[in-house]
Amino acid sequence: MWLSLPFAIIITIICVTGSLLVFQSEIQECMNPHLYFVEEVKQQPLPIPELIAKAEQQLPDSITVTGFRIMQDPARTYQLRLKGTRATFMIDPYTGIITGSKGRSKFFSKVSGLHTRLLGERRSDSIPWGKWIVGASTLAFVFILISGLVIWFPKSRKKLKTRFSISAKKGWYRFFFDLHVSGGFYASIFLLAMALTGLNWSFDWYNKAFYSLLGKETEPQKRQEKVAFPKQDELNFSQWDNVLAQMHNKYEDYNSISIQKNTVSVTYGNINKRDSYDFNPETGEIVSSQLYEDQSYNSKLRGWVWAFHSGRWGGMTTRILHCLAAFLGAVFCITGYYFWIKKKVNKRNKKDKVSQKAEE
Repeated sequence: MWLSLPFAIIITIICVTGSLLVFQSEIQECMNPHLYFVEEVKQQPLPIPELIAKAEQQLPDSITVTGFRIMQDPARTYQLRLKGTRATFMIDPYTGIITGSKGRSKFFSKVSGLHTRLLGERRSDSIPWGKWIVGASTLAFVFILISGLVIWFPKSRKKLKTRFSISAKKGWYRFFFDLHVSGGFYASIFLLAMALTGLNWSFDWYNKAFYSLLGKETEPQKRQEKVAFPKQDELNFSQWDNVLAQMHNKYEDYNSISIQKNTVSVTYGNINKRDSYDFNPETGEIVSSQLYEDQSYNSKLRGWVWAFHSGRWGGMTTRILHCLAAFLGAVFCITGYYFWIKKKVNKRNKKDKVSQKAEE
């Protein structure tokens, strides 16, 4: 209780913002569907050289196209990789029309800033007070969750049944109490996973201890030497369709394919595993690869840590559960304050009644 009283306000902010960030991409897509989805899906997208030519006609002369990011869904636009600007433009692959530029909205920039550092400074020369406060609150949250689980277990089996149910017919106080007790039990596993992994971004000492505890890197990452190609004044796009066709044949299910200069990368799976390939720009032949399966243990582990923190480890189902658990984490803080205030008020009223009887 004494940890919850000072830290619950910060924990509420972290939980609410975290629940929003789980579906950040989907929310932004709903707000700006014209950026992310084409008006009409045709049989085949335009050939890459023709698509690039159409894109460069619509862009200023100072900006050149250096690559694409392609999603598996044929109804989605391509993301242009550009030189000469920080903006990210989207293009309809069937018409070659640039639908606009995308970026993180100001709203989600604020949400992310609140979640990680309470909108504190990000400069390296400033003291990261916001980041430390978030970290300290998360540490307190871990202790609150573990101690809450210990308190949750009843002394008798008869009372155990009541700990798993939520009553909606006995008034608001009983409903919030059951939600706090029973809902807290179900959500605690997800909240602990999010809190324990989230501390990696708050404290360097925790990050080092966390990965040391889970296992040190024993084998160096296997890497093939990159093949050096002669420098080109202009990029050769003639074989890009060929390279993309090879990736489509190799990966039946993928999240995205990115192609830039002489490299093509494919992300797949719930934790965005990445395989990269270098290809000959003249022939489209794959000449070297850097595969996810050959990455070091620590590199793979960091991907899983992010997946467990964001809820992506099990696809859409776990993302929904993480979002719900994070939102309930905020509800538990608010109901905890409610119970504490209610208890104080009841205690004061009881004292007033006793004093009134004594006076009578």
